[in-house]
Amino acid sequence: MKMTVFSGALFLCMATNAFAASVSQQGVIKLNGYIYPSTCELDINGQGPKNATIQMGRFPTSMFNNVGDEVGGTGGNGLVKISLKNCPDTGELEVKFSGSTNQSDIRVLTLDNTVANDTAQGVGIHLYNAKDQSKPLALDGSEVLKRTVDNSQTFEESFLTKYVSTDKNVTPGEANGTINFSITYK
Repeated sequence: MKMTVFSGALFLCMATNAFAASVSQQGVIKLNGYIYPSTCELDINGQGPKNATIQMGRFPTSMFNNVGDEVGGTGGNGLVKISLKNCPDTGELEVKFSGSTNQSDIRVLTLDNTVANDTAQGVGIHLYNAKDQSKPLALDGSEVLKRTVDNSQTFEESFLTKYVSTDKNVTPGEANGTINFSITYK
């Protein structure tokens, strides 16, 4: 019996000493991150996110000899540079263009104010991906350009606009057009 009481007392002393020897540790955890917009920040030709004005240039009617003749898209005229920055790390972009198109060709944008006396007649506008000018883009919103934003968190793509004759007889006047765009980030 003395042995049982002695072993119990020894165990109690050891347990007390074990707890008395604990040391508390303290420190600081720093949390770093960045909150980004749900979509990228947009810029068009350095003019901000909306309503950019692109200079197409001035051309004589004599440059349009046949239906389908294209003029412009050189020397910086007609260049549309879309830049996205501060994008989420990676993701997919879908780009669409739309506007008032020629009745017989969704790839030809009609000019603004076609009924006005001071608007050029017999001409429209083509939009191309600047890297591939083999075929103009559809301007009715049906063509979707899919792109990937990589870890650089930026995206840049250039497009080029050119005048195109839609009639053998092109008449002089204002030759302005309006293209709407939609960029969806997924």
